Amino acid sequence: MVHRYASLFALVYSSIAVEAQYCSPNFANGCFNWYTHSVDVAELSWEATDCNASDQTDLSATVVAGVAMPMTVVNANWCGCAVWVDLDDNGDFDASEERFHLYGNMETATYDFDLLVPEGTVAGPHRMRIISGWGSDGVSVGDNGYGPCGDYQYGNHVDFMLNVEPASGIAEQGMTIRSLGANPTTGTLVLNASEPVDHVLVRSVDGRVVRSIPFNHHSGQFIVDMSGLLSGPYLVECTSGHSSGRLRVIKD
Repeated sequence: MVHRYASLFALVYSSIAVEAQYCSPNFANGCFNWYTHSVDVAELSWEATDCNASDQTDLSATVVAGVAMPMTVVNANWCGCAVWVDLDDNGDFDASEERFHLYGNMETATYDFDLLVPEGTVAGPHRMRIISGWGSDGVSVGDNGYGPCGDYQYGNHVDFMLNVEPASGIAEQGMTIRSLGANPTTGTLVLNASEPVDHVLVRSVDGRVVRSIPFNHHSGQFIVDMSGLLSGPYLVECTSGHSSGRLRVIKD
């Protein structure tokens, strides 16, 4: 009976999230050359074909709550970048849900940053909004516009879905992991842990375990073989008893 009601609640909650009505920012002079060119995060790799095609919520990226995920947004013609995620699915992007903002002050700007969804965020789909506003970081008050639903002069917005998975339940954070060798690495990753390590998991950006390595309570310096894995970001999880540590690494 408990499982039945839990499933019903999850279904109702998901329906509310999907049906929430979101406001749209206004760009008085249009987008033209002032818009988001591309977005890359986790398995999502998107390139714009129409600067007015703002609703891309049929596309999604998967992240783990509490784990920073590398994200890249490219735009042009002096546009800043601001990102919000509707963490509580109430149909509104409030100030606490802003995940990143910056004005690069350059004609073509590449914004590389870590997208972090807080631990405790309800698992499931959450709407993510990206605003590329001309001459604006999207958050600071200014004549060129600001805010997730503000009035801008030039620019555009694009909405995607962010699928949030709960943090791994294997252990609590507490172990400190340091990289002693090259990171990015071409194959061999040299690490040092503050506690003896029992097991190492290597996860891809979508949360899948791509390598599982037993270490039998190994202490001090140890090596994780990343050879054979595709180039890109990974999350290395080291566990020992009731403690764990995580480190983001890049495979060249």
